[in-house]
Amino acid sequence: MEMESGRLMQVGLLHGDREGSRKLLEKIKPVSIIIMSDDFKNLEDLSELIKWIKNLYIKEFKLREPLIAVDQEGGNVARIREINYPPSNYALGLIDNENTSYYSGAITGKELHDLGFHWDLAPVIDVLSNKENASVLERSFGEYVDKVSRNGAAFIRGLQDFGISATAKHFPGNGSVVEDPHEKLPRDRRGIDSVRNTMAPFIRAAEEGVRSIMVSHVAFDAIDEGIPSSLSKKVYKIIRDEMRYGGLVITDSLDMKAISDNFSPGEIVRNSFLNGADILECVDPYLAENIYDHLKNLGSSGSEERLNSLYLERKRKYNPPEEIMFSLSFSVPKWLRKRIMDPSEDIFIYYAGKTSYMRAIISRVMVRLRNIGISVSPMEIEDEKKGANIIIIGKNLHLNGRYAEINRLCSRNSCVFINTGIPYDSPLLDGNIGYVAAFGDKYENIISSIYAILGFHDLGFFDQK
Repeated sequence: MEMESGRLMQVGLLHGDREGSRKLLEKIKPVSIIIMSDDFKNLEDLSELIKWIKNLYIKEFKLREPLIAVDQEGGNVARIREINYPPSNYALGLIDNENTSYYSGAITGKELHDLGFHWDLAPVIDVLSNKENASVLERSFGEYVDKVSRNGAAFIRGLQDFGISATAKHFPGNGSVVEDPHEKLPRDRRGIDSVRNTMAPFIRAAEEGVRSIMVSHVAFDAIDEGIPSSLSKKVYKIIRDEMRYGGLVITDSLDMKAISDNFSPGEIVRNSFLNGADILECVDPYLAENIYDHLKNLGSSGSEERLNSLYLERKRKYNPPEEIMFSLSFSVPKWLRKRIMDPSEDIFIYYAGKTSYMRAIISRVMVRLRNIGISVSPMEIEDEKKGANIIIIGKNLHLNGRYAEINRLCSRNSCVFINTGIPYDSPLLDGNIGYVAAFGDKYENIISSIYAILGFHDLGFFDQK
């Protein structure tokens, strides 16, 4: 009975606690384990972790190896930064070439398959209908249903051709709300016709044979007023009865505040699993144990056929050339407002963000610039500069409100802003500030943008409309 209940769950590990994780897995024996970036230090550590998990199941638990999963979307959402991965979906949508999107999925699939993964919780195929939507933004292929449908389907084909099960997320589509389900329960108040229109990419994904669909925590009032989709019988009925989808259905992570702040573990289990979910995802291992205890009391097991369908063999025997992603990252950045800096003058770089990953990228960029003879130094917003050449790196100023301090800084200096997200915030910056839309935070995106700022090559112009 306990093994059957565990086969309904995807859980996260206790970061850095191998013994605690072993006890958790021994108790729940989840059918799937999701790997997060905090679970490993480098690729060697990740490879060893995956081998340890598989050996634990096969040798100690006498079970088939679990489905090893990850969120490897590309762009700013890539749990494994040490491998080759594509720019953001929004960048792929701008290119709008199905072959490019296919090989972006193919390279991601090849890299994950080589590491021992089975399942990528990607791609995001939400239609970006609201530019204030902080939880989707550059994770979407764009604002147009057809573009999202075509490029999402191509990415899915690429992933699955190279041995990794794909996930179309977040059904029925998170792109129209402002609130982030990680923080609160969002409600989409659009009419049913509009909601059904933005379901189209999921219908296309199902026709493409996507192995799983992830259900959102957003409440769609036109479908089931005030009820999160992941707990709504009506939403699961659309997937199974209207779309006639026969693949696996997984919830978004149940530790998000949209769910955990509003429902008890018992309510979560009853309203997700009993309403139609095959697998309940819970990244938080402590809540996962609580959910498991309630699942165990139901005495039910999931669909073995759907679970088994996620163990894919690699169809394509060739290796997609990794240079595709490098050249793509260099070609994606575009000018919005041009300002060339003289490479013979001193350059300062200010990072308007918080992540240690991005700080490491900027350090690498500065080393490269110094190696070719550019005088470059880091700076902070508090530093008093006047008449200096400053390159600012950040994203989503329209959401975090930092555009005011950047405008003040640039009123007395010569500045260019490199946006690693989507250029919705460009109108908020004063017209004297140069602007580059990098559409990603990889090293290649940043160094390519800076090369253009220094006049080494021309990115061309990007039409904001």
